[in-house]
Amino acid sequence: MKTKIMAVTFVLAALTVAGSAHADDYKKNYCSNQAYVAGASKYPHLHCDKDFFVYSSSSSKHTDMARGDVQYCSNTRAVLDEIKALGPTKIIGYNDVLNDTLAFARVYCKKE
Repeated sequence: MKTKIMAVTFVLAALTVAGSAHADDYKKNYCSNQAYVAGASKYPHLHCDKDFFVYSSSSSKHTDMARGDVQYCSNTRAVLDEIKALGPTKIIGYNDVLNDTLAFARVYCKKE
């Protein structure tokens, strides 16, 4: 009986630890702890929070690079291509937007 109780307790503890694991804090680690990189009213910009990392090219077009613990590397590569194509004359805060996206890509989207 004691071994069953201990086994159940162990399983419940393991599930609690696994369930509390959280994705990277994207806002803190890739956006200098800011909700927006390049400004909320300026497009394009990065929109960041603890559990998402999004490139907004307009008020109606948003590209997820990460949601929770899922990263979208094909989206990230497309975003990097767009940022580079637009260049510093079309993106306010170009270096910050580019460097933050590159930092994210280096961690999650290493080419095979």
